[in-house]
Amino acid sequence: MKIFIVSRGVPSKKNVTLGIFEFDQAKALSEAGHDVVMLSIDLRSIKRKRSWGMRSYVQEGIRVEEMNLPIGAVPKSLLIKIGTPALKKLLKVAISKYGEPDIVHSHFYDISYMTKNALAGRYKHVITEHSSLINSEISAGQIRKYGSMYAKADLVIGVSGAFCRRMDSLFGINTICINNIVDTDIFKIKSHGREGDSSKPFKFITVANLTANKNVELVVEGFSNLVKEGKNVELIIVGDGKRRAYIESRVEKLGIGKQVKMLGKVDREKICRSLSMADCFVLTSNSETFGLAYVEAIASGLPVIATKCGGPEDFVTEENGLLISRNNMDELVESMIYMYDNAQNYDSEKMSNEISHRFCAENIAEKIIEAYKSIAK
Repeated sequence: MKIFIVSRGVPSKKNVTLGIFEFDQAKALSEAGHDVVMLSIDLRSIKRKRSWGMRSYVQEGIRVEEMNLPIGAVPKSLLIKIGTPALKKLLKVAISKYGEPDIVHSHFYDISYMTKNALAGRYKHVITEHSSLINSEISAGQIRKYGSMYAKADLVIGVSGAFCRRMDSLFGINTICINNIVDTDIFKIKSHGREGDSSKPFKFITVANLTANKNVELVVEGFSNLVKEGKNVELIIVGDGKRRAYIESRVEKLGIGKQVKMLGKVDREKICRSLSMADCFVLTSNSETFGLAYVEAIASGLPVIATKCGGPEDFVTEENGLLISRNNMDELVESMIYMYDNAQNYDSEKMSNEISHRFCAENIAEKIIEAYKSIAK
């Protein structure tokens, strides 16, 4: 099957997360024996330095046709107006090189809207939606606009059960659930934290973009309570974002600078190493469409503390962690104390095996191919 995957970019050393979900799927589908081409349309700001215009290359065995235009934060209508002809050009180039696709699979609503316009009904169109916009207070105009797009697609995929139910309710469509891929070659069980040595500090870790939605400041506040109680603890924060300066200021004001390490934005290998140094993963997101960071932690053998925010309810169980209410400091502190006392009682190997089997590339690729076949008739 010839598959064109349309993405907002491709991961690079400068931005390791750009287009990561799309690229993981492209690799998985290619490894399953399918003919995959990525069409990357990068419309980020001129501040994101890169080569402008079109280029072709191969990354990790995946052929990429890429268009880079310095657009940035403009109204969505203008972004789509600029992006649609650029995507038409990419599509034309890809077809001339590789032939016509059986499936065109786009990710995220803006890229998918451009894809719908560019295809004009000529090819089977699959949309995978991940956007946190869907979990926010979406306007009536956005519901009409994107609802029309989803209705015209041949298939719409959501990345968690709760997210699919939200989309079905908002847009009156029938969404199927296929989760994101976890790189089980990287995220797997290794030695952890203090490994039963109570003289070592118990290490909590959070991995997130430091945005208001991820609510990492609540983790910091909760963690400070354990420090005040005299518990031998450390907190590792992996990630960067607009809230970093504020989080750093809270760490300083709470007087826990010696116990908190902020590593910034790092690649997957460094995240994996950081997880192997920890005893428990904690993240208090307000909203998740899936919650990949939680899954990567469980795959690495760590019990997790997660909020009931849309995604984690699909996979966090009493065997691998705790689910708490959003923005609830009392529940957070109680769960962190529980993990401090009981994290060693979780079966790390069983947790890792179960989550890795469920979200590995092979199994997710198989589900995607079955979905493609359902519309290929």
